[in-house]
Amino acid sequence: EFYDKQVLKTQQVIDLLQTAYSNGGKDFQDILLMQQELLQYKMAKASAVKQYYWALAQLDYLTANQ
Repeated sequence: EFYDKQVLKTQQVIDLLQTAYSNGGKDFQDILLMQQELLQYKMAKASAVKQYYWALAQLDYLTANQ
């Protein structure tokens, strides 16, 4: 849930920066930095989901063998 919120907020910032860039007020590098941050949040979320399912699989394995 945390990463979902961060992805949403970061995407909103990117949208604002793109609008500002199209109006000539912001540097394009700011957009690239925010897109990089967005990618990092998405990767962190994918990693967290992977760890969650890995833990579930381990739990299932341990409880099924007893």
